[in-house]
Amino acid sequence: MFGSLLRFFRERAGLTQEGLGGYAGYSKSQVAMVERGDRPPKGKLVEIADEVLGAQGALIAAGKKLKTSRFP
Repeated sequence: MFGSLLRFFRERAGLTQEGLGGYAGYSKSQVAMVERGDRPPKGKLVEIADEVLGAQGALIAAGKKLKTSRFP
């Protein structure tokens, strides 16, 4: 779910994966892996993406749920 939300807000904001990665210190492929659910977001990606993409806390809330589910 987190990856789908991240992609939704990123596309709504008109940013590419590379563009979002630039804000968060991620590569394009790292952003793509998070969006596909292949890897959990690390570092400050959740907080940075929430702010940059104007998600108003939605990504932060989804990130908290993520920590209690698939990725320990």
